[in-house]
Amino acid sequence: MPVEYTACVASVIKSGKSKDDAQRICAISFNKKFGISPQAAHKIGDWKGWKKSHGFEESLPQTVTCKSCNKDFDYSTTVEICMGTVKCPNCGMIINQEGTVVIEQDLPKNKVP
Repeated sequence: MPVEYTACVASVIKSGKSKDDAQRICAISFNKKFGISPQAAHKIGDWKGWKKSHGFEESLPQTVTCKSCNKDFDYSTTVEICMGTVKCPNCGMIINQEGTVVIEQDLPKNKVP
Protein backbone atom coordinates (compact mmCIF):
# COMPACT_ATOMS: atom_id res chain seq x y z
CA MET A 1 0.00 0.00 0.00
CA PRO A 2 1.19 3.57 -0.58
CA VAL A 3 3.17 5.09 2.29
CA GLU A 4 0.74 8.02 2.52
CA TYR A 5 -2.06 5.59 3.33
CA THR A 6 -0.14 3.36 5.73
CA ALA A 7 1.27 6.35 7.65
CA CYS A 8 -2.25 7.77 7.97
CA VAL A 9 -3.63 4.48 9.28
CA ALA A 10 -0.85 4.19 11.87
CA SER A 11 -1.44 7.77 13.01
CA VAL A 12 -5.21 7.36 13.34
CA ILE A 13 -4.80 4.11 15.29
CA LYS A 14 -2.39 5.89 17.66
CA SER A 15 -5.08 8.51 18.27
CA GLY A 16 -7.33 5.77 19.66
CA LYS A 17 -9.48 4.75 16.69
CA SER A 18 -9.98 1.10 15.74
CA LYS A 19 -8.07 -0.38 12.80
CA ASP A 20 -11.28 -0.57 10.74
CA ASP A 21 -12.12 3.07 11.46
CA ALA A 22 -8.55 4.12 10.66
CA GLN A 23 -8.58 2.29 7.32
CA ARG A 24 -11.94 3.82 6.39
CA ILE A 25 -10.91 7.35 7.38
CA CYS A 26 -7.58 7.12 5.58
CA ALA A 27 -9.05 5.56 2.43
CA ILE A 28 -11.49 8.46 2.15
CA SER A 29 -8.72 11.00 2.77
CA PHE A 30 -6.41 9.29 0.26
CA ASN A 31 -9.13 9.22 -2.39
CA LYS A 32 -9.91 12.92 -1.85
CA LYS A 33 -6.25 13.85 -2.19
CA PHE A 34 -5.25 11.66 -5.15
CA GLY A 35 -8.57 10.81 -6.83
CA ILE A 36 -7.77 7.11 -6.61
CA SER A 37 -8.25 4.46 -3.94
CA PRO A 38 -5.22 3.22 -2.00
CA GLN A 39 -5.94 -0.28 -3.33
CA ALA A 40 -5.81 0.96 -6.94
CA ALA A 41 -2.66 2.98 -6.18
CA HIS A 42 -1.06 -0.15 -4.74
CA LYS A 43 -1.47 -1.85 -8.13
CA ILE A 44 0.44 0.94 -9.92
CA GLY A 45 4.02 -0.22 -10.39
CA ASP A 46 5.63 3.22 -10.19
CA TRP A 47 3.57 5.12 -7.60
CA LYS A 48 6.10 7.97 -7.31
CA GLY A 49 6.17 8.33 -11.09
CA TRP A 50 2.36 8.29 -11.24
CA LYS A 51 2.14 11.05 -8.60
CA LYS A 52 4.68 13.18 -10.45
CA SER A 53 2.95 12.72 -13.82
CA HIS A 54 -0.38 13.69 -12.24
CA GLY A 55 0.93 16.87 -10.61
CA PHE A 56 1.59 15.53 -7.11
CA GLU A 57 5.18 16.62 -6.57
CA GLU A 58 7.16 15.31 -3.64
CA SER A 59 7.25 17.93 -0.92
CA LEU A 60 10.57 19.42 0.07
CA PRO A 61 11.61 19.26 3.70
CA GLN A 62 10.14 22.15 5.67
CA THR A 63 12.33 22.84 8.68
CA VAL A 64 10.44 24.48 11.53
CA THR A 65 11.78 25.67 14.86
CA CYS A 66 9.43 24.98 17.75
CA LYS A 67 9.08 28.19 19.72
CA SER A 68 8.59 26.18 22.92
CA CYS A 69 11.78 24.09 22.94
CA ASN A 70 13.75 25.86 20.15
CA LYS A 71 14.45 22.54 18.38
CA ASP A 72 14.29 22.18 14.59
CA PHE A 73 12.42 19.36 12.87
CA ASP A 74 10.96 18.56 9.43
CA TYR A 75 7.35 19.72 9.59
CA SER A 76 6.48 18.05 6.26
CA THR A 77 7.18 14.55 7.61
CA THR A 78 5.35 15.05 10.91
CA VAL A 79 1.78 13.76 11.10
CA GLU A 80 -0.76 16.57 11.17
CA ILE A 81 -2.82 16.65 14.39
CA CYS A 82 -5.45 19.14 13.29
CA MET A 83 -5.66 21.49 10.32
CA GLY A 84 -2.20 23.05 10.05
CA THR A 85 -0.87 21.83 13.41
CA VAL A 86 1.53 19.10 14.47
CA LYS A 87 2.88 17.77 17.75
CA CYS A 88 6.53 18.79 18.24
CA PRO A 89 8.52 15.53 18.33
CA ASN A 90 10.86 17.06 20.92
CA CYS A 91 8.62 18.66 23.57
CA GLY A 92 5.10 17.49 22.67
CA MET A 93 3.55 20.94 22.28
CA ILE A 94 1.00 21.41 19.51
CA ILE A 95 2.41 23.98 17.07
CA ASN A 96 1.51 25.51 13.72
CA GLN A 97 3.61 25.70 10.53
CA GLU A 98 5.53 28.71 11.85
CA GLY A 99 6.48 26.92 15.09
CA THR A 100 4.11 28.98 17.24
CA VAL A 101 2.60 27.05 20.15
CA VAL A 102 -1.15 26.55 19.64
CA ILE A 103 -1.83 24.37 22.69
CA GLU A 104 0.40 25.20 25.63
CA GLN A 105 0.45 21.80 27.28
CA ASP A 106 1.94 18.43 26.57
CA LEU A 107 -0.75 15.93 25.65
CA PRO A 108 -0.47 12.29 26.72
CA LYS A 109 0.98 10.26 23.84
CA ASN A 110 -2.20 8.16 23.46
CA LYS A 111 -4.62 11.10 23.78
CA VAL A 112 -3.64 13.29 20.80
CA PRO A 113 -6.76 15.08 19.48
